[in-house]
Amino acid sequence: MRGVLVVDDSVAAARVMALELDSDYEVVIVSTGDEAQRVIDARDLFAVVTDLDLGGGSGLAVLEHARTQRPEAVRILVTAAAGGRDPRVHAAVANGVVQRLFGKPWGADAIRRAIVELADRRTASIRVFSAGSSAAADALDTLLGELPPGRQVAVVDVTTPAGREEAIRCGVTKTPTIDIDGARVPFDPEGRIDVVAMRRMLGGG
Repeated sequence: MRGVLVVDDSVAAARVMALELDSDYEVVIVSTGDEAQRVIDARDLFAVVTDLDLGGGSGLAVLEHARTQRPEAVRILVTAAAGGRDPRVHAAVANGVVQRLFGKPWGADAIRRAIVELADRRTASIRVFSAGSSAAADALDTLLGELPPGRQVAVVDVTTPAGREEAIRCGVTKTPTIDIDGARVPFDPEGRIDVVAMRRMLGGG
């Protein structure tokens, strides 16, 4: 059975989440960031769901560790309303550390549905928005050499109506652009890409 790590310093909150998930997943509950990192290092995980505040630790550190060590795992952050306004949270969402953010209380079955949705997107979550430039072709060559197992690339031709609609739906305003799980690596004016940033979002560094 696929494993889901739930991290929350409130035992009651962790059990509520586990009840929502345990019919489909093997749920592991821990209450600290250090425990969470040990679990991430020791076993394969399908998803990591963590509270933001862990009583001296941060759920963001847990998800950053998961992205590095288990880039294939879905990463979800749960936080109170005040935490949702934290600039660190917004930055983590923007750079792909947090793939889905939930406020408390979350809706019934919301976490389960988010895990399924994000896992389904994973195989086609890397898009190259391109107008057919040679820079996009070079970026594809770079991506194909960097991809972890199970990841695929979709090329979106923004010169077509369907491609323009896809770009608008994804919030892409500058092309050519690489979109990795909702975080974006634009090309510079010379058609180069930030390979370091791309690797970081792919979970490779």
